[in-house]
Amino acid sequence: LLGLVCDAVVHLDGDLVFTEHYPKLAGLLMHGDGKTLRGVALSSFIAPGDDKQRFDNAVAERTASAEAMGEPVPSMLSLRMRDAVGNLFRATMYLMPFRNLDGRLHHYIGLQDISAQ
Repeated sequence: LLGLVCDAVVHLDGDLVFTEHYPKLAGLLMHGDGKTLRGVALSSFIAPGDDKQRFDNAVAERTASAEAMGEPVPSMLSLRMRDAVGNLFRATMYLMPFRNLDGRLHHYIGLQDISAQ
């Protein structure tokens, strides 16, 4: 479902780092040819200040909920992101935590550029 409403859907490891390169997201972020997103932290593309704090809080809440209830709970937030050249744009982020086969918490993240809306 995320793929139907989002411009890009990515998988982050427990440290919120891209697990592989995602061409759709790289295009949205103007990340550049020949550069990979694999191993890059998602937080490096979130606008500093309030937006970064809201993202950190949302992830911490989802992680705490997953630990307390034994089951991850999805959430959504609107924030500003920063592309590779420093331009800010508004996005809706869908956070979908899940446990991988070894029980570690990972995240699917759906991003929708809402700048033009």
